[in-house]
Amino acid sequence: MGEIIMCIIGIFILILSVVSYRVLNYYGHRKSGIVVGLFLALIVLIPLFSLIFESELYFKSDARKDLKIAEIVLNNDFEIEDSNISGMSDYYQLTKLKISNTDRHKIINQIVNSSNFKTIHDIQYYSLNAISNEESPKIIWNYKVKDEYIIETYEKKSGYSPIKLIVKVKEHSPILDLTRIED
Repeated sequence: MGEIIMCIIGIFILILSVVSYRVLNYYGHRKSGIVVGLFLALIVLIPLFSLIFESELYFKSDARKDLKIAEIVLNNDFEIEDSNISGMSDYYQLTKLKISNTDRHKIINQIVNSSNFKTIHDIQYYSLNAISNEESPKIIWNYKVKDEYIIETYEKKSGYSPIKLIVKVKEHSPILDLTRIED
């Protein structure tokens, strides 16, 4: 419902930008009409373009912030191999980072040495079971499924959408999978 209202407001502002240009131009204030019309149009177009190109606007600093939620710090440089972001109210992001062997081993050790580390055979059962049994605002699970080491974080802050972050590292691959879901 909120998305529909935002679209209606955006369309209204775009129409208002054209009308303001025409009215000011009619009364001999062409330059003022251009400035006011362009300003009003940019109010809508800048957020629209940032949504359309959100995947391309995901930077290393954003990846570091997301990894910090899972309490992971990369010491060495890394590359963003791919990033796909979709949704507005239901936000889904899948990012692949190419990390160093040193950071990969550090993350694997962090997972294995955590107090709640488990080797899991049925990942869906574990995730759903863990969510239903925990009541804290931030939950972190550390587990291994086949050759993947996984940190799964669920964080609920008052007034914000809950964030589920899943970080996967394979034993013999430099690619770190980062999945962020906001409902």
